[in-house]
Amino acid sequence: MANMSESYINKFQRQLDTLAQDKLRLEAEFGNLKGLVKDLKNKSKDEISKRTEMENEFKKKDVDEAYMSKAELEALLEGLADQIHFSRQLYEEMRELQSKPPTHPWCCPWTTTAPWSGSIIAEVKAQYMEIPNCSWAEAETRPCTRSSMRSCRRWLGTWDDLHRTNPEISEKNRTSANSRLRSRASKARGLPWRPCHCW
Repeated sequence: MANMSESYINKFQRQLDTLAQDKLRLEAEFGNLKGLVKDLKNKSKDEISKRTEMENEFKKKDVDEAYMSKAELEALLEGLADQIHFSRQLYEEMRELQSKPPTHPWCCPWTTTAPWSGSIIAEVKAQYMEIPNCSWAEAETRPCTRSSMRSCRRWLGTWDDLHRTNPEISEKNRTSANSRLRSRASKARGLPWRPCHCW
């Protein structure tokens, strides 16, 4: 009976030792798993943080690009609106200019013995008659760019200058006619004629 009891005690002791070893092994494995879970948790937090940061940066970049594109389009729209307004004004001015006859008809009964007077008159008259046609042709055939508009304005400015010069030419015509009359009167009286330096 004593031997049987001792045999059971030894058997239970071995089971207890085995359970104790299993406990130590399981505790070690638990510690390892706990550390692994902690590492995975930290890595997951880092990945989530990096992903959020990258998404925010990407969205910010998209917003910045959209804002820059909007600003560029607004600037382009403003420039096109100015160009259209300028083109419309120029077209209206040229149409009004073409619809109105010249206020000072070209009349040049200037006869003088100066050898250079005829060429000057012909050149000025040719320029005067050519300017409206060239200006209108440029407005109809060329693209409506700022350079062509400036060119048209220069032509129109030249036309205005010729309009302002026309009274001066008329005044010189009258002066020349008066000079010829004085010359004829002096010759008729037998007096020496003195030219009038009115140029």
